[in-house]
Amino acid sequence: MRTQPHTFDVVGTGDVPTRTLVKVFALVFVPLLAVYLLIPNPGLHPKGDHADALTNAVTAWNLGMRGVVILDGFEAATAPEYFRNIGWFVDSPRGPVSQYPPGAAAFGAPFYRLAGDPTTPTLMTGTNNPDAEPLLLPMPSVRPGAVAASVAAAGAMGLIAAAVAGASASMWLGVGTGLVGGLATPMWTVAASALWQHGPGAFWVALGVFLASRRRYGWSGLAFAGAVMTRPHLAAIAAGLGLYDAWKERRLRPMAMIGGGTAAGLIGLLTFNYWLWGTLTVTGGYSPDFAENLSSFDLLGFAANVLGALVDPYVGILVISAFIVPLLLRIHPAWNGSPTWVRGAALGGVLYLLIQLKANRYSGGGGFVGYRYPLEPLVACAPLFGLAYPHWAHGDRVRRWAFWILVGAAVVIFFLWWG
Repeated sequence: MRTQPHTFDVVGTGDVPTRTLVKVFALVFVPLLAVYLLIPNPGLHPKGDHADALTNAVTAWNLGMRGVVILDGFEAATAPEYFRNIGWFVDSPRGPVSQYPPGAAAFGAPFYRLAGDPTTPTLMTGTNNPDAEPLLLPMPSVRPGAVAASVAAAGAMGLIAAAVAGASASMWLGVGTGLVGGLATPMWTVAASALWQHGPGAFWVALGVFLASRRRYGWSGLAFAGAVMTRPHLAAIAAGLGLYDAWKERRLRPMAMIGGGTAAGLIGLLTFNYWLWGTLTVTGGYSPDFAENLSSFDLLGFAANVLGALVDPYVGILVISAFIVPLLLRIHPAWNGSPTWVRGAALGGVLYLLIQLKANRYSGGGGFVGYRYPLEPLVACAPLFGLAYPHWAHGDRVRRWAFWILVGAAVVIFFLWWG
């Protein structure tokens, strides 16, 4: 690994051979996928499947096996006493559906098609409303959804590894960044555990960032279109990439191409929601509370939410993934030596997280290990963090050991959490 800080002052040209980047991707994707699929996930809650991921899995089965998002047989599950109790199922003018955008389910649909398993009538009970009578529902297996999520999470880290390798001309710095991100953060315990939105969302963000690093701006925009179809406000990361590049490099073409592709995703989401709900809306089946929170002037509550996301003892980013702290201490020289796409992606990631924390509580609920809302922002910031490591570790064995001890501690925390 190259460890001299000055080696990062002329990076980001995209001249690293493609075959090298493919090798870096494989060195991260293959072992991470093996870990995700073969080792029991320490983030899986012993009480069963999380309602969020279960909702996406049901829609993914219907998309993969029937080609529709309408969930026949789930009419009773949309009643108020079952909402959030079994899953996030809501009634639309066309029938029962998931409240979520279609992106995560669309990512999982091919895996359900390949599995080809039928649904099983299952008596479903919930924990949020124990007084509600159990419902008999046609439930698919959650396993194909978990495989899809694992592929997405491992793929995201592999792409980030390739992007870092391209920016630093160091294959092993890229591999290290990808493996740390994949094992020492809730990319393992949340994103890869089940078909949350976070796995597919992280994948599309990572693909968009990687393609931008290779100057494939049009394709980058289309990758962010997939991100918008999964979590609409991921458009903030695309905005950071395009706008920062336009400002620093005094050029409009990359911004226009990234923005055009991202806009296609937004148009696709609006079209889907208009077909489903009969009105032009970005939020679709979501509660209006999120939009109201976003527009409110409760700045003290917002500040408290941000602080909690950072240092809460159970879900704080700087607590659960404490190895980020030394990287932040050397973020300034890394920033100065980084290409514009690294800085733009990081700015977009911070913007996305602030939007998320303004709209919703920082905890993200319960029933999982670590944090979840910061996952996509961390993917966007990962290239900058990766480039900060040599500045932290250069010429100091104690610093290197301290960093890797913190990485190991993060992994251990995940394994011991439910004990």
